[in-house]
Amino acid sequence: MLDKRIEFEMLDHKPSMLSQMKNKIIMLLQNDCSKKDMIKKNERLNGDTNKISHLPNPKVVLYPPERVQLGWQDKKMSVGSGLDNPGVICYINSTLQALFHIPAFTNWLMSDGQHQKTCQKKTGFQKDCIVCMVCNTFKLSKKLTGSSFKASIITNRLSLICKHLSTYRQEDAHEFLRYLIESMEQCYLSAFGPAAKSLDNYSKETTPINQIFGGYMRTEVMCGKCGHISTTFQHFQDLILDIRHSDNVNDALDNYFKKEPLDESYLCEICQRQVAADKKFSIERAPNVLCIQLKRYSIGMDGYSGNKNSKAIQINERLDLSSYQFDHHTFKIDVRPLRYHLVSMIIHYGSSLHCGHYTTLGLTPSGSYYCFNDSNVYRTNFKNYSTSNDSYIIFYELEPSGNMNNTNLERKTSTVTSTSTCKPSTREMELKSL
Repeated sequence: MLDKRIEFEMLDHKPSMLSQMKNKIIMLLQNDCSKKDMIKKNERLNGDTNKISHLPNPKVVLYPPERVQLGWQDKKMSVGSGLDNPGVICYINSTLQALFHIPAFTNWLMSDGQHQKTCQKKTGFQKDCIVCMVCNTFKLSKKLTGSSFKASIITNRLSLICKHLSTYRQEDAHEFLRYLIESMEQCYLSAFGPAAKSLDNYSKETTPINQIFGGYMRTEVMCGKCGHISTTFQHFQDLILDIRHSDNVNDALDNYFKKEPLDESYLCEICQRQVAADKKFSIERAPNVLCIQLKRYSIGMDGYSGNKNSKAIQINERLDLSSYQFDHHTFKIDVRPLRYHLVSMIIHYGSSLHCGHYTTLGLTPSGSYYCFNDSNVYRTNFKNYSTSNDSYIIFYELEPSGNMNNTNLERKTSTVTSTSTCKPSTREMELKSL
């Protein structure tokens, strides 16, 4: 027993003090709280460990995204001519026809007058400019509607695009497409001379081609132990979809974006040990033109194409990619629906990439579909291609009502305009406006 009475005073704990204490504590265990709820709560409270990552801003914008024009600007534009095939160049013809029926792409070709004037000022430069080569071929196609011509502007200088591609053997249209897009990008960047080499990657990805075809994928890997999320961003210009377990494009997209469990070989940067984890893709910034390649071919040990997967795939004339976006709504960032419609499709008939024949389905300004089979051009119905064993590369353009230039954050960056000559084979030019 105590010898004397102990006096004590009751303290009044203010609610504000209690709230401050709760904000500094992470609950390790709580009744009626699932593991997923705990992880989400920890993400909100622990900003240093799991703060939401954002795509970095480019230091320089070479071509402002708001200049991309969706939909045909010239509603009376002609269907376009056929392209002659004197050798084995259907892979070139079909790729060009597919690009020529993408409104955003052709709108840029016809509106970038400054680039064309720059090339015309220097004798001999324009013939080596891939952008001008494609533009001139497109203009000729529109002028010669109802007839056909050989795309010799491009075929005669194919080595500028890719040295190992040939006009005398069958090649992969997707490979040619990638080399063509890359060479056009290099051509555009070369206009900025040596200073272009010092640009950060995000700035180099603001060319007109990238503003049309380019997007960014967010990859999140969540640790199965501590719930930490590791986030990376990857630039992309097409989606390669596995069709082995899909019956249509939508199913293939679902499989592409579904969560993928990883084994215990993943090294968590927080736990500092190998743990099981989940990986998930989501669209951080969607492209204005979505290019989809259906994975119909496999590459054998000898480097040649294996058997073709001739599985019939239903081709969706319209796609909605809204559900595949990163959930910016949670973080009060405006997001618009991503609704696309089909504008062109490359079709391959044959058993492998090194044999067969390529044609193109293109949507014209009138709203009608046309088939471009080398020199033959004729009107057709989409239903004839809606379920196909030979569909290969599909181009979808973003609906104008859903276009927000695909920027989730305000971007305070500088812009530059090119006044120098564009020539892929000459990189050392003066940069006057950077």
